[in-house]
Amino acid sequence: MNTAQSKFPWKAIAAVAVSAVLMTMLFISFFPWLAAFTGLMLLAGSVAYAAWPPVFKKIAMIRGRACPSLQSRLYVGSPVVIYGVILLAVSQSQIRANWRDAGTRDDVRRAIVSAEMALEQQQVDETLEILSRLDDVTSDEKTEITAILKRAQTIAANNEVARLVSTGRTQLAKQDLNDCEATLKAALQVPMASEFATATKFAGEIVEKRMALAIGLLSEGEFDRAKEQAQRGMDVPSTTWTTQAKRLLIDICNREVAQLVASARKSLENKNRDEAEATLECALAIRDATATAEAEKILGGIREARKSEANSRVSTLLVDAQESFNKKHFQDALRTLSEAIAVPYSTKKSEVATAIKRVQNEQAAEQAAARARQIAVAKEEAARKAAEAKREQMAIAAAEAEREAQEAARKAELEYESNESNGLVLLRKTVKGIRGEFFGEITGEVVNRGNRNVSYAEVRFLLYDKSGAQVGNALANIEDLQAGG
Repeated sequence: MNTAQSKFPWKAIAAVAVSAVLMTMLFISFFPWLAAFTGLMLLAGSVAYAAWPPVFKKIAMIRGRACPSLQSRLYVGSPVVIYGVILLAVSQSQIRANWRDAGTRDDVRRAIVSAEMALEQQQVDETLEILSRLDDVTSDEKTEITAILKRAQTIAANNEVARLVSTGRTQLAKQDLNDCEATLKAALQVPMASEFATATKFAGEIVEKRMALAIGLLSEGEFDRAKEQAQRGMDVPSTTWTTQAKRLLIDICNREVAQLVASARKSLENKNRDEAEATLECALAIRDATATAEAEKILGGIREARKSEANSRVSTLLVDAQESFNKKHFQDALRTLSEAIAVPYSTKKSEVATAIKRVQNEQAAEQAAARARQIAVAKEEAARKAAEAKREQMAIAAAEAEREAQEAARKAELEYESNESNGLVLLRKTVKGIRGEFFGEITGEVVNRGNRNVSYAEVRFLLYDKSGAQVGNALANIEDLQAGG
């Protein structure tokens, strides 16, 4: 025997086992009695084959082979015994479950019939109580029960609608219209209800009541309250009376407009155009009114008159502004034009704006020219002041030069200093000449005004006679003349 032949066929055995399990489950589910009989037969046959000698000997004789050993018979018979026991046990369990389901289905069917009978008698609470006790039902029974529940809920909802409508009619008799509308809305919003005819009829009764109140208030001249009642009647839900309420509201608004138009005419007769205009604007502001043509016509006439007067006033102001402009009185012109553009109802605002722009441009040009003239005058003044400053500087320089010349002349008159004196100055006023009988002498002072000592200094005089001829000289000297000495 080779290796391939000696391998145990586990895969094949596993496939056979899985297939057997699946087939067994289907077999037991659909044919539980047959599965029980099959399990019983497999159990009896396998036991007889494994343990009863006549059976396994007969089988060996039929096959023409030697009788297998007890161990081999047990290997073959044991799995079959186990399978037969399992098949028998599971099939018996399925049979008992089917017996139990049949009893339950009978109970459920009787409960469903009882619920339908109670529902036919409008006993909704009893129907719901019967259905609430059902828990183990099939899908078909569940669908039937759901349908019965929906019918019961619908009947209960319709009964609730009828109850609310009855309550609302009691409130209507007490003139509690707001409570009536709240009750009506609650009735119309009942879930699962299918019958709203009574609620719709009740809604019409509420609208009729509000319209009657509105007509009564209209006869008393209370337009606002009448309109409120008509509007509330239009807002009542689920009724065909809203069209009548709408027509009544329009009629009330038109009557109010007519009354306001009459009041405006009286104001115009009294020359009170502002009051008439305000009254007509109130008339046109009534939202639901349709007869507003007369009010619009009168208001249009008032505004046309205002526009004509405003345009005339603006024309006069434009003439005044032009006169001020011609006189170069730009501020006056702008004030006049500002007054003109503020005139209400005027259609000449663009013309006034153009005039304002022209005045502003001319004013700007005039201001620019004035600034240019001021700049030119300032430049001339600056040049004049510069020339005067220059003349003053020249005069000061001349005076300074003259002063220096005078100082130099005065100094020359009082002092003498040669170019080679090195700071030695002769004080002229100190010089004196004394003539003696045989000799004369000259006295005077020489000052060292330099900033250093002079090691040797000499003073020499040339002597002349009356005719100017030199007749001699005289000199004096000193050594180590200190600065300032």
